[in-house]
Amino acid sequence: MMVDGFTFFRSFADSGKYLNSEEKAIYYETIINYGLYHIEPPQDLPEKVEMAFILVKPMMDASEKRRKGARERWEKEEKEKQKKC
Repeated sequence: MMVDGFTFFRSFADSGKYLNSEEKAIYYETIINYGLYHIEPPQDLPEKVEMAFILVKPMMDASEKRRKGARERWEKEEKEKQKKC
């Protein structure tokens, strides 16, 4: 499943600031693939990248859950408005 966007929090950047350039590229690509395409990270992530991603994944999941809930409420409200018209 693909989405149009996801929330990137400052803590995501903070979690990656101690990675070297190659690790940062892998880390940010992992975040983008997970956030936009729901692709789980590969099993062979460098250890430091995996550790950084483990820190941000719960926040990404919670943000996605809130986004879905808000969208469902909005769609429900829109259907109720249309019924009244």
